[in-house]
Amino acid sequence: MFFLSVFAWEIRRFAFHARVAINPQRIALSLFSQQTAVQRQTDFGVVGDRRTTLPCRLAGKRPPYAANRCNFPPHPPSLPPMTSSPLAIVLAAGKGSRMKSDLPKVLFPVCGRPMIHFVLDALDKAGFKEKVVVVGHRAEDVHSELSTRKDSLSFVTQSLQLGTGHAVMQCREQLKHHHGPVIVVAGDSPLLQPSSLQKLLTYFEANQPALLLGTLLKIDPTGLGRIIRDADGSFIGIVEHRDATEEQRKIREVNMSTYLFNGPELLWALDKLGNDNSQGEYYLTDCAALLHGAGQKVEALPVLEPCESLSINDMTELAQVDAKMRGMGYGVAQA
Repeated sequence: MFFLSVFAWEIRRFAFHARVAINPQRIALSLFSQQTAVQRQTDFGVVGDRRTTLPCRLAGKRPPYAANRCNFPPHPPSLPPMTSSPLAIVLAAGKGSRMKSDLPKVLFPVCGRPMIHFVLDALDKAGFKEKVVVVGHRAEDVHSELSTRKDSLSFVTQSLQLGTGHAVMQCREQLKHHHGPVIVVAGDSPLLQPSSLQKLLTYFEANQPALLLGTLLKIDPTGLGRIIRDADGSFIGIVEHRDATEEQRKIREVNMSTYLFNGPELLWALDKLGNDNSQGEYYLTDCAALLHGAGQKVEALPVLEPCESLSINDMTELAQVDAKMRGMGYGVAQA
């Protein structure tokens, strides 16, 4: 009987070591998951802990989550490797009330051509062949204007304009099976440069963060959100100009609302977005704090060109961008 017991024990021991030898990654991942769970509890601490609330305060808002021991939502689940081709989401639903016209903002012409065409051209040249255009105000006019394009376009409708995050929420159907890079850009940014987009995509594919922000070093950053980094240069958060300290206002690296996400982590963050702010809107910028707070890799890369900081909010700025593009050698479309 004794020998039978010893024999059975040896069989179990051999089976255990065989499993370890056959699948060491499974054992290592199990140990890593346990260690991460313990570390997450100690890193985030209890509700109200300064270490817990810092990333959200840097984003210019109070921490959106206060459940159990942690102010952040649960960590995103393990994700499959990136297998999908790059996807672009173009925000084109706005009216542009300061333009003093009922025309959709993205259809105002620069260099004799509706400005959204320049955005789509830049994306195409940078390798974003599949594009989703979020339309809203006078959607049929935007559809009609883009119907002659040869590139791959699909459309989703944002019936109510409830912020940039809400606009991207309308793309859930296109995102749910997408395992790869997803860039979100504004359709009213005709000076978007293909070279900048290519640099972002190359870095993203090499490093695979949850979110990569395209940023800019600006001589005069007044009015723009500042990128906050730690002593090692790693991204910590975004502070809006109105919320920044005097020391933070000296920072020249700014957020330009160019976001490159990994698809599944974008979906995860969209599900956690709230609208607890004065405008009652869902801001895509808040995804940076959510992902960073959940322990995901969020990075910022200052590769955007100075011309990409030129915005169009009224007819004066439209004329300035038109003049800049002509000066840069953009072709002028013939009427």
